Amino acid sequence: MTKLHTNELHIYTDGSLNLNSVDGYNQIIMGAVWIVKNTEIDFTCGITYFPSSTRPELLAILTALLTVPINNNTHIYTDSQSAIDSINNMLQLKGIIERKLFKQNNYILLYAIVDLVYIKKINLILHKVKGHSGCIWNDKADKLAKKESELALENEDRIVDLELILNNSNFEFIPKWSGVCIDRQIRKFCAQISDAIYEANWSCNKYWSDIFIDQHKIDWMHIGKQPKELIISTAIPLKLMMN
Repeated sequence: MTKLHTNELHIYTDGSLNLNSVDGYNQIIMGAVWIVKNTEIDFTCGITYFPSSTRPELLAILTALLTVPINNNTHIYTDSQSAIDSINNMLQLKGIIERKLFKQNNYILLYAIVDLVYIKKINLILHKVKGHSGCIWNDKADKLAKKESELALENEDRIVDLELILNNSNFEFIPKWSGVCIDRQIRKFCAQISDAIYEANWSCNKYWSDIFIDQHKIDWMHIGKQPKELIISTAIPLKLMMN
C-alpha cells in the first residue's frame, strides 16, 4: 500500500454470509474483501464462528487497516450501517474498562480496528454506500466476498486467526470456549452455554430420553402434547447447543 505514495486512500469493503457455506466441522464460513479504488489492489479472506452479516464486514475493514500506512487519511466505503455504528461506538469506549468491552458483539474485531486507528494515527472516515446501487467498486467487492466464502471453504489457510492479529495489540487476554475465541457478549454466551448443557442433560434422563431420538432429533409429535412452557425451555437451548 505504501507504494501508492498517497496520504489518502479510498477503500471499498464488503462481507458475505452464506448459511450454506459450511465446513466439515459444521461451521459457517464467511467471506470478506477490500478493494482500493482506481487500482488493481484487493484482498480476500474468511472467518468462522458467531455468524452474522456484520462480522465479515468488520473483518474486511480490519484487514484493510492492517495495510494502511501511518498518518493516512483512510476513507472506508461499506454497505453495512451496523459495522459503521459498531466502530463508532467502540471508538467512544477506547480506554474504558474491559467489563464494558465484553458487552459488545464482535468486540475482538472492533478492539483490533480501534487499536490500529490509534497506533497508526489513521484518520478514519466511514462512508455508508447503498448495496447494489450501480457503484462498480461496491459491486465488485460484493462479488469477490461471495466467492471468498467458497474459496475459504476449500482452503482453511484463507481463514483469519484472530489471535495472531491481536499478538501485537494491548489486549491482555482472550476469553475462550473449547479453544475458540468468544467474540460476542460474554455474559449472554455463558448463559446460553449453561442453559444448553442443563437442557441436554435433562433430555437424557430416563424419564424423557425416549422423546429425543437419533442424537437429539426431537420427536415433535410426542413433545407437542407437553405443556407449552416445557417445549420452549427445551427446544431453544438444544438448538443453540447444536449450532
